[in-house]
Amino acid sequence: MKKSTLKKLDKEDLIELLVDLSKLKKENDVFLKNKLHSDHHKMFKFYSQKINKAFCCFELKSLKDAREALLDFKKSKPPDNLFVDLCLYYIKCAYKLEKTDWRFQEDFYSAIENVYDMIFNLVKKNNFLKKEYKSEIKKLIKQSNEGWGHRDYLEGKFEKLK
Repeated sequence: MKKSTLKKLDKEDLIELLVDLSKLKKENDVFLKNKLHSDHHKMFKFYSQKINKAFCCFELKSLKDAREALLDFKKSKPPDNLFVDLCLYYIKCAYKLEKTDWRFQEDFYSAIENVYDMIFNLVKKNNFLKKEYKSEIKKLIKQSNEGWGHRDYLEGKFEKLK
């Protein structure tokens, strides 16, 4: 929806639209409430629970749901460190799932690599984040699977952070 369309609505119509939107999906309600109150810590908890639930039982849809939760949180414009924390949580959940009997394909590792890329992009631009998270990222990379070129990819990206 474009801003120009919303600007044409009067205040009451906007309020009604927001109420309807919040009733449509629980995620919308949480997003709007937290956006209004700027409580990113509550949002972090909500989206980490969604990620955890998505990784409880693996199916292709789980990767999509977990990534969607991550991107929804990002849309709320949280502090960079909270977003990195949620990305790391996603990766830890994925690696925990990987230890089960499921046989994972390349798309599973590509999804994890995409989340690492989001972290690398943020950390590269911010020395505070680099100092804060570099050792934890390195530790996670050491836990990563060597298959599908996954660890090689991550180690190559990590080297570029230095």
